[in-house]
Amino acid sequence: MSAQFKLLMLSLLWLLLGGCTATQTVKPDAEPPVADTASRLVDLGDGVVARGEPGTALAIYERALANDPDHRGALLGKGQALTALGRHAEAETTLRKARDLYPHSGLVLSAYARLLIESGRAEVAVGELDGYFQAHPVADAGLWNLKGLALDALSRHGEAEQAYAQGLARDPQSVSLRNNLAYCLILQGDYARAADLLQRLVAGEGGQPRHRQNLALAYGLVGNQERAREVARLDLQGDAVDRNLSYYQWLRDLPAPTRYQALLRHP
Repeated sequence: MSAQFKLLMLSLLWLLLGGCTATQTVKPDAEPPVADTASRLVDLGDGVVARGEPGTALAIYERALANDPDHRGALLGKGQALTALGRHAEAETTLRKARDLYPHSGLVLSAYARLLIESGRAEVAVGELDGYFQAHPVADAGLWNLKGLALDALSRHGEAEQAYAQGLARDPQSVSLRNNLAYCLILQGDYARAADLLQRLVAGEGGQPRHRQNLALAYGLVGNQERAREVARLDLQGDAVDRNLSYYQWLRDLPAPTRYQALLRHP
């Protein structure tokens, strides 16, 4: 067989193979994979939640779970939607399933622990978080924040302070951790240190009205009414400022145990 004939045959073979590849088509009405359908529904549900419609989102997450009963995002979304709707027992069942299926997911644990704290089961939340920390030494700062909140709810403020410090070691600029640590210090009666932390927080970009009002509270509790007034007026007007200042003075005049109980209920 001549070299020219071999070259011709190779060229024809190449054209045939190329032609086969070019003529292959995918049916336009092919069903997408089940997991893809569930994921698209979860994305849709997340968008609805962002618009403040947990009831509508719940129906979407349930459709996703009908396609894939163990889909992590769908279980997480359903649990959080149920929590937002105040249906805590159903939310716990859903998030507990997600926790069992995905024991290494910080996102799932975060939603589950937050639900436990909100439903008055902070002790259980602490146990869940501690178990996770043992298996995951480099855990997300947000989980340490949740442990601090759970410990504060149990009036274990010294331990809560340590939890917030662990979180801040991982994320020193976390606004939530800094604010929660400051309020933990307020609950312990360390008003001056709380005011210092909050002053640095509100001076930065992440400062929000609730942080400024916590700062005003700290100034009021330490007895600096003028500074408390200056800060309160950044977000409040007229009578609202005066009412807050009167409230701070009322707190200062209370016996320490009664003041502590009032601060626990402070929004």
